Amino acid sequence: MIRSSTILGIWLVMAGAGVAGYAQTPPPDQVPPQTQPATPPAAPPATSPAIIALPPQGVVKAEDKEKTPETPPAAQDAPNEAKPAAGKGGKNRLDPSKVPGKDATAVGPAYVIGAEDVLFVRVWESPEFTGQVAVGPDGMISLQLIDEVKASGLTAHQLEEVLAKKLKAYLVTPEVNVQVLAARSRRYIILGDGVVRPGIYPITREMTVMEALIAGGGFSPFAKKNKIYIMRGKDRFPFNWNEVSKGKKMEQDIQIQNGDKIYVP
Repeated sequence: MIRSSTILGIWLVMAGAGVAGYAQTPPPDQVPPQTQPATPPAAPPATSPAIIALPPQGVVKAEDKEKTPETPPAAQDAPNEAKPAAGKGGKNRLDPSKVPGKDATAVGPAYVIGAEDVLFVRVWESPEFTGQVAVGPDGMISLQLIDEVKASGLTAHQLEEVLAKKLKAYLVTPEVNVQVLAARSRRYIILGDGVVRPGIYPITREMTVMEALIAGGGFSPFAKKNKIYIMRGKDRFPFNWNEVSKGKKMEQDIQIQNGDKIYVP
Protein backbone atom coordinates (compact mmCIF):
# COMPACT_ATOMS: atom_id res chain seq x y z
CA MET A 1 0.00 0.00 0.00
CA ILE A 2 2.73 2.40 0.85
CA ARG A 3 4.62 1.55 -2.31
CA SER A 4 1.61 2.23 -4.49
CA SER A 5 1.04 5.60 -2.97
CA THR A 6 4.67 6.46 -3.46
CA ILE A 7 4.54 5.59 -7.11
CA LEU A 8 1.35 7.56 -7.54
CA GLY A 9 2.96 10.61 -5.93
CA ILE A 10 5.95 10.43 -8.26
CA TRP A 11 3.73 10.16 -11.30
CA LEU A 12 1.71 13.18 -10.27
CA VAL A 13 4.88 15.23 -9.78
CA MET A 14 6.14 14.30 -13.24
CA ALA A 15 2.81 15.03 -14.84
CA GLY A 16 2.71 18.47 -13.22
CA ALA A 17 6.16 19.29 -14.48
CA GLY A 18 5.17 18.34 -18.03
CA VAL A 19 2.07 20.53 -17.89
CA ALA A 20 4.13 23.46 -16.61
CA GLY A 21 6.67 23.04 -19.41
CA TYR A 22 3.98 22.91 -22.03
CA ALA A 23 2.43 26.08 -20.64
CA GLN A 24 5.78 27.95 -20.94
CA THR A 25 6.42 26.86 -24.58
CA PRO A 26 4.82 29.36 -27.11
CA PRO A 27 2.93 28.08 -30.10
CA PRO A 28 4.81 27.56 -33.31
CA ASP A 29 3.29 30.62 -35.06
CA GLN A 30 4.51 32.89 -32.24
CA VAL A 31 8.08 31.69 -32.30
CA PRO A 32 10.26 34.59 -33.79
CA PRO A 33 12.41 33.57 -36.71
CA GLN A 34 15.99 33.05 -35.87
CA THR A 35 18.24 35.85 -37.15
CA GLN A 36 21.16 34.34 -38.93
CA PRO A 37 24.44 36.26 -39.05
CA ALA A 38 25.05 38.16 -42.30
CA THR A 39 27.52 36.35 -44.42
CA PRO A 40 30.08 38.73 -45.98
CA PRO A 41 30.40 38.48 -49.77
CA ALA A 42 33.13 36.29 -50.93
CA ALA A 43 36.28 38.23 -51.84
CA PRO A 44 37.33 37.96 -55.47
CA PRO A 45 40.10 35.53 -56.06
CA ALA A 46 43.57 36.92 -55.97
CA THR A 47 44.06 36.08 -59.61
CA SER A 48 41.02 38.07 -60.83
CA PRO A 49 42.03 41.24 -62.74
CA ALA A 50 40.77 44.54 -61.37
CA ILE A 51 38.08 46.12 -63.55
CA ILE A 52 38.34 49.92 -63.94
CA ALA A 53 35.70 51.94 -65.75
CA LEU A 54 37.46 54.17 -68.27
CA PRO A 55 35.84 57.21 -69.93
CA PRO A 56 35.26 57.05 -73.68
CA GLN A 57 38.32 57.80 -75.77
CA GLY A 58 38.72 61.50 -76.51
CA VAL A 59 36.47 62.59 -73.59
CA VAL A 60 38.11 64.50 -70.75
CA LYS A 61 36.25 65.48 -67.63
CA ALA A 62 36.23 69.13 -66.68
CA GLU A 63 37.72 68.45 -63.26
CA ASP A 64 40.51 66.35 -64.79
CA LYS A 65 41.29 69.12 -67.28
CA GLU A 66 41.65 71.63 -64.45
CA LYS A 67 43.95 69.36 -62.52
CA THR A 68 46.18 68.34 -65.40
CA PRO A 69 47.65 71.29 -67.35
CA GLU A 70 48.00 70.81 -71.04
CA THR A 71 51.55 70.16 -72.07
CA PRO A 72 52.46 71.69 -75.44
CA PRO A 73 54.10 69.32 -77.89
CA ALA A 74 57.84 69.47 -77.99
CA ALA A 75 59.14 71.88 -80.58
CA GLN A 76 60.62 70.13 -83.53
CA ASP A 77 64.08 71.09 -84.48
CA ALA A 78 64.23 72.94 -87.75
CA PRO A 79 66.13 71.10 -90.42
CA ASN A 80 69.68 72.25 -90.80
CA GLU A 81 70.01 74.39 -93.87
CA ALA A 82 73.27 75.19 -95.52
CA LYS A 83 74.29 78.75 -94.76
CA PRO A 84 76.07 80.68 -97.48
CA ALA A 85 79.70 81.21 -96.70
CA ALA A 86 81.22 84.64 -96.98
CA GLY A 87 82.66 85.46 -100.36
CA LYS A 88 85.58 87.68 -101.12
CA GLY A 89 85.21 90.57 -98.73
CA GLY A 90 81.80 89.22 -97.69
CA LYS A 91 80.06 91.78 -99.91
CA ASN A 92 78.54 89.84 -102.76
CA ARG A 93 77.26 86.61 -101.18
CA LEU A 94 73.61 85.57 -101.19
CA ASP A 95 71.46 87.11 -98.48
CA PRO A 96 68.40 84.81 -98.07
CA SER A 97 66.76 87.13 -95.53
CA LYS A 98 65.89 89.70 -98.22
CA VAL A 99 63.09 88.55 -100.45
CA PRO A 100 61.66 91.00 -103.01
CA GLY A 101 57.96 91.55 -103.33
CA LYS A 102 55.87 90.99 -106.40
CA ASP A 103 56.93 92.86 -109.55
CA ALA A 104 60.15 94.01 -107.90
CA THR A 105 62.20 93.90 -111.10
CA ALA A 106 63.73 97.31 -111.70
CA VAL A 107 64.42 96.91 -115.43
CA GLY A 108 63.18 95.13 -118.52
CA PRO A 109 64.28 91.73 -119.85
CA ALA A 110 66.76 93.30 -122.29
CA TYR A 111 68.71 95.03 -119.53
CA VAL A 112 72.41 94.09 -119.40
CA ILE A 113 73.67 93.51 -115.86
CA GLY A 114 76.60 95.60 -114.72
CA ALA A 115 78.87 96.13 -111.73
CA GLU A 116 77.20 97.09 -108.43
CA ASP A 117 73.75 96.00 -109.62
CA VAL A 118 71.62 94.25 -107.02
CA LEU A 119 70.10 90.92 -108.09
CA PHE A 120 67.76 88.39 -106.56
CA VAL A 121 68.48 84.77 -107.45
CA ARG A 122 65.66 82.31 -106.82
CA VAL A 123 66.18 78.55 -107.23
CA TRP A 124 62.97 76.54 -106.97
CA GLU A 125 62.76 74.51 -103.72
CA SER A 126 66.39 75.27 -102.89
CA PRO A 127 66.56 77.99 -100.20
CA GLU A 128 70.32 77.53 -99.82
CA PHE A 129 70.75 78.88 -103.36
CA THR A 130 68.09 81.60 -103.05
CA GLY A 131 68.68 85.17 -101.92
CA GLN A 132 69.75 88.71 -102.72
CA VAL A 133 73.23 89.27 -104.12
CA ALA A 134 75.17 92.31 -105.29
CA VAL A 135 77.36 92.29 -108.37
CA GLY A 136 80.91 93.12 -107.36
CA PRO A 137 83.08 95.80 -108.97
CA ASP A 138 84.67 93.02 -111.03
CA GLY A 139 81.25 92.00 -112.37
CA MET A 140 81.18 88.73 -110.40
CA ILE A 141 78.58 87.28 -108.04
CA SER A 142 79.23 84.54 -105.49
CA LEU A 143 76.74 81.80 -104.66
CA GLN A 144 76.71 78.86 -102.29
CA LEU A 145 78.81 75.90 -103.50
CA ILE A 146 79.25 77.13 -107.09
CA ASP A 147 81.38 80.06 -105.88
CA GLU A 148 81.90 82.97 -108.30
CA VAL A 149 80.05 83.54 -111.57
CA LYS A 150 80.47 86.42 -114.00
CA ALA A 151 77.18 88.35 -114.19
CA SER A 152 78.13 91.64 -115.85
CA GLY A 153 77.53 91.76 -119.58
CA LEU A 154 74.63 89.27 -119.36
CA THR A 155 70.88 89.75 -119.31
CA ALA A 156 68.91 88.22 -116.45
CA HIS A 157 67.78 85.35 -118.70
CA GLN A 158 71.33 84.60 -119.83
CA LEU A 159 72.52 84.54 -116.23
CA GLU A 160 69.70 82.10 -115.38
CA GLU A 161 71.03 79.66 -117.99
CA VAL A 162 74.60 79.96 -116.69
CA LEU A 163 73.54 79.33 -113.09
CA ALA A 164 71.30 76.40 -114.07
CA LYS A 165 74.22 74.64 -115.78
CA LYS A 166 76.44 75.03 -112.72
CA LEU A 167 73.70 73.89 -110.33
CA LYS A 168 73.19 70.62 -112.21
CA ALA A 169 76.12 69.29 -110.23
CA TYR A 170 73.94 69.54 -107.08
CA LEU A 171 70.32 69.53 -108.33
CA VAL A 172 68.59 67.24 -110.81
CA THR A 173 66.56 69.87 -112.64
CA PRO A 174 67.42 73.32 -111.27
CA GLU A 175 64.89 76.04 -112.05
CA VAL A 176 66.53 79.45 -111.74
CA ASN A 177 64.99 82.91 -111.84
CA VAL A 178 67.03 86.13 -111.74
CA GLN A 179 65.62 89.57 -111.02
CA VAL A 180 67.41 92.91 -111.19
CA LEU A 181 66.32 94.76 -108.06
CA ALA A 182 68.52 97.84 -108.44
CA ALA A 183 70.31 98.93 -111.59
CA ARG A 184 73.21 100.69 -109.88
CA SER A 185 75.56 100.13 -112.77
CA ARG A 186 73.60 102.68 -114.81
CA ARG A 187 74.59 106.23 -113.99
CA TYR A 188 74.32 109.75 -115.24
CA ILE A 189 76.35 112.86 -114.41
CA ILE A 190 75.18 116.39 -113.60
CA LEU A 191 77.77 119.12 -114.27
CA GLY A 192 77.93 122.91 -114.18
CA ASP A 193 77.68 125.80 -111.79
CA GLY A 194 73.92 126.00 -112.15
CA VAL A 195 73.14 122.99 -109.91
CA VAL A 196 73.31 122.67 -106.14
CA ARG A 197 74.82 119.20 -106.01
CA PRO A 198 76.79 118.22 -109.13
CA GLY A 199 77.99 114.64 -109.24
CA ILE A 200 77.30 111.06 -110.35
CA TYR A 201 73.79 109.63 -109.80
CA PRO A 202 72.47 106.08 -110.30
CA ILE A 203 69.63 105.31 -112.70
CA THR A 204 67.48 103.12 -110.46
CA ARG A 205 64.44 103.31 -112.74
CA GLU A 206 63.26 104.93 -115.93
CA MET A 207 63.57 108.69 -115.52
CA THR A 208 63.48 111.82 -117.63
CA VAL A 209 65.81 114.84 -117.68
CA MET A 210 63.46 116.79 -115.43
CA GLU A 211 63.43 114.00 -112.84
CA ALA A 212 67.22 113.68 -113.06
CA LEU A 213 67.67 117.38 -112.37
CA ILE A 214 65.31 117.25 -109.38
CA ALA A 215 67.38 114.38 -107.98
CA GLY A 216 70.42 116.68 -108.26
CA GLY A 217 69.03 119.01 -105.62
CA GLY A 218 67.73 121.83 -107.83
CA PHE A 219 69.34 124.94 -109.28
CA SER A 220 71.65 127.61 -107.95
CA PRO A 221 70.41 131.24 -107.99
CA PHE A 222 72.35 132.07 -111.19
CA ALA A 223 71.51 128.94 -113.18
CA LYS A 224 70.70 129.46 -116.87
CA LYS A 225 67.72 127.09 -116.97
CA ASN A 226 66.95 127.78 -120.63
CA LYS A 227 70.41 126.67 -121.83
CA ILE A 228 70.66 123.19 -120.31
CA TYR A 229 71.80 120.39 -122.63
CA ILE A 230 72.48 116.64 -122.48
CA MET A 231 75.57 114.99 -123.98
CA ARG A 232 75.14 111.37 -125.08
CA GLY A 233 78.36 110.33 -126.70
CA LYS A 234 78.76 112.80 -129.56
CA ASP A 235 75.06 113.74 -129.59
CA ARG A 236 73.79 116.89 -127.93
CA PHE A 237 70.14 117.40 -126.83
CA PRO A 238 68.94 120.87 -125.72
CA PHE A 239 66.65 121.21 -122.70
CA ASN A 240 64.77 124.33 -121.62
CA TRP A 241 63.57 123.95 -118.04
CA ASN A 242 61.41 127.04 -118.23
CA GLU A 243 59.39 125.58 -121.10
CA VAL A 244 59.14 121.99 -119.89
CA SER A 245 58.17 123.00 -116.35
CA LYS A 246 55.18 124.82 -117.90
CA GLY A 247 54.19 121.82 -120.01
CA LYS A 248 55.56 123.22 -123.27
CA LYS A 249 57.70 121.35 -125.81
CA MET A 250 57.66 118.21 -123.72
CA GLU A 251 59.62 116.35 -126.37
CA GLN A 252 62.73 117.90 -124.79
CA ASP A 253 62.17 115.83 -121.63
CA ILE A 254 63.87 112.70 -122.97
CA GLN A 255 64.64 109.48 -121.09
CA ILE A 256 68.01 109.40 -119.34
CA GLN A 257 70.38 106.63 -120.45
CA ASN A 258 73.48 105.18 -118.87
CA GLY A 259 76.43 107.55 -119.25
CA ASP A 260 74.41 110.69 -120.05
CA LYS A 261 75.95 114.01 -118.98
CA ILE A 262 73.63 116.91 -118.10
CA TYR A 263 75.21 120.37 -118.26
CA VAL A 264 73.59 123.24 -116.36
CA PRO A 265 75.49 126.52 -117.02
